[in-house]
Amino acid sequence: MNQNLKTIADLPDWTEIKYIPKYDNYGKLIRVDEVPLKDIFCTKFMKKTAATIDNMLGVPTKTSMKRTGH
Repeated sequence: MNQNLKTIADLPDWTEIKYIPKYDNYGKLIRVDEVPLKDIFCTKFMKKTAATIDNMLGVPTKTSMKRTGH
């Protein structure tokens, strides 16, 4: 599945960059990595994105969790 998503992600000319924060064990920001969206496109990313969109739309947490298999 992830391999298919990577293949699909290579088709459009995606130049969008995602900023991924990295924290230490105490929650202090260490650095922010710039990663091309097509490099992190996978099933986990898609589930997280769906849950985030549900949250922004006001979908109840239990409903969103059921949808994403949690």
